[in-house]
Amino acid sequence: MSYHPPMSDAADSDNLLAAERALHAAQLASDVPTLDRLIDDDVLYVGPDGSIATKHDDLEAIRSGRQVLTRLEERDLRARTIGSTGLTWSLLGIEGSVNGQPVAATVRYTRAWAHEKNAGWRVVAAHATVRFRDRSDQGRWSRRFPARSRRRAAAAGSEQVDA
Repeated sequence: MSYHPPMSDAADSDNLLAAERALHAAQLASDVPTLDRLIDDDVLYVGPDGSIATKHDDLEAIRSGRQVLTRLEERDLRARTIGSTGLTWSLLGIEGSVNGQPVAATVRYTRAWAHEKNAGWRVVAAHATVRFRDRSDQGRWSRRFPARSRRRAAAAGSEQVDA
């Protein structure tokens, strides 16, 4: 027997889509205060190379200018809500720079959101898959947080595999 959760409430899905689009706008504008509000403090983001970044990592990359978006084009966006949990799937064309190097890619994001009465929708987990226009972009993207990832792996006693 398979489980089929109830369909999303249209109003909840519309609110979740609005939150996802607000996140996109904040990313494009490098609006750290809005991103801080939309992203849960304990979020974990899995990058296209399999590395894990935290909210602090993400916001610091934006705040410092290491990661800058100059174009973000929504090509597809879908949402589903189940109670106070939401999922979004987006396909975005992006351009910008990472560590001063130009990057252009098509990115598929999957995000898990949680809704809290006073805070609204907040991202609690995310994963990105990237299709690069140019192979050199892949190396720049995967070097977004290399030193931090290796330090964390060494501190945890685990083995880090770099892509």
